[in-house]
Amino acid sequence: MRAGTRPIGTQPPPATSAPAGGSRPPLKIKLSAKEHGFYSNMYSQAAGDGNSVRGKEAVTFFKRSGLPVDKLKAIWLVAARASNECLSKDEFYVALRLIAYQQNGMPADERSIKANLEVSLPNLNGGGGPASNAAQQAPPASSKPEISAEDIAAKLPSLDDLDIGQLQGIDSLIPSIDQKSKQEQMEAQRQQMML
Repeated sequence: MRAGTRPIGTQPPPATSAPAGGSRPPLKIKLSAKEHGFYSNMYSQAAGDGNSVRGKEAVTFFKRSGLPVDKLKAIWLVAARASNECLSKDEFYVALRLIAYQQNGMPADERSIKANLEVSLPNLNGGGGPASNAAQQAPPASSKPEISAEDIAAKLPSLDDLDIGQLQGIDSLIPSIDQKSKQEQMEAQRQQMML
């Protein structure tokens, strides 16, 4: 028998996950517009200025879900495809979707991601399941509804689609900067007139 062949009638060895630090094919998910805005903003919070979310930052961030550490570890093992040390943006998005699946009593596994099962946004306010999501969405007793940062983030446009060129010529949102800028313009005009 040649090397590398199996006897007829035998099964191939079971597939194993990639060794630590190994690379597996990426998992992709299709995001709704609401998810895209929310996930993009959550990624910006977790990654800061980086191109990935390192393990320590991810653990701290994902603990806000209220899920037990063993569940978060299982989610990490599914989401981390290229490296066990950090998550790329797409891997982070997969982890958020898996957290949402787990919080809603759905299987948080690769099959669910590949099936692109619909689920509500993950609760990252210290909750851990559908009950906490329902409680979060219930109106408070006061007359003004409480709005969470996640609700606001979900409504913001994706930072991936932001065209910096569109911001040219827009006055600052900070009044003191506007005032200083206008003073500088007036001073320049006055000096121009004196010439």
